Amino acid sequence: MISDNSGSQSGNDCRHSMWGIYCGGGKIYKFYCNFCAMIIKVNFPRFVRSLNKTHKAKDAITLHWVCPGCCQPTPVLELLDD
Repeated sequence: MISDNSGSQSGNDCRHSMWGIYCGGGKIYKFYCNFCAMIIKVNFPRFVRSLNKTHKAKDAITLHWVCPGCCQPTPVLELLDD
């Protein structure tokens, strides 16, 4: 599971994350990585501070986000149905 605050700030130290911060009011989505066979659980919608943008689960596929396990970009990731 990718933590809800995977991008965080403490004082002047900011740790960016492509997967961003969970905004609340959504649900858990599952992604499967065809490269490393990892199933990733992530809450969406997520806010990416560096882009000042909120993303939906399908954006992880269409924008070619990388798998946090093996760092391979999509089309390796696929969004699993419930």
